[in-house]
Amino acid sequence: MKVLVINAGSSSLKYQLINMDDESVIAKGAVERIGIEGTHFTQKVGDRVIDYVKDMPSTQKDIYYITAEREADARKSPVLESARQHGCDVLLWCDPVDEYLTESLRDFDGKKFVDVSKAARTSRRPRRTRTRRHRRS
Repeated sequence: MKVLVINAGSSSLKYQLINMDDESVIAKGAVERIGIEGTHFTQKVGDRVIDYVKDMPSTQKDIYYITAEREADARKSPVLESARQHGCDVLLWCDPVDEYLTESLRDFDGKKFVDVSKAARTSRRPRRTRTRRHRRS
C-alpha cells in the first residue's frame, strides 16, 4: 500500500509518497512561496533530484503538463502525442496531489504552467476551406 502525505500551508505545499510495505519514501517534493514572487518547486524521486526547467528543450517557452487518473491514460492521449510531435516535453501528472498543484501553481522559473489538453482546445479553430468556382464558358 502507498500513502500520500500532504502538508498544505497558506503559501506552501509539501508532500511525500510512502510505500508502507517497507516504509520507504518513493517521492517527495515541495512548492514554496505559492502566489508570491520567487515561487520554488522541488521534487525528488528516489535519489534523483528533478530539475525540469534545466532539462527541457531550449525552444520550449512554457512548462506543459497533462493530468490523468492513471499514467497509462496520459500516455495514450492524442494531445500528448501531438505535443511531442511538435518537440514539446510534457509532464505526466497522475497523482492525486497533482490536481492541487495545478490549482496553485501559475509559473515556475519565469515559465508558465500550461495544461496541454486545455491549450489544444483553445487553439482549435475551424479551418477555412477554399472552394474554387469553375467558370462556364
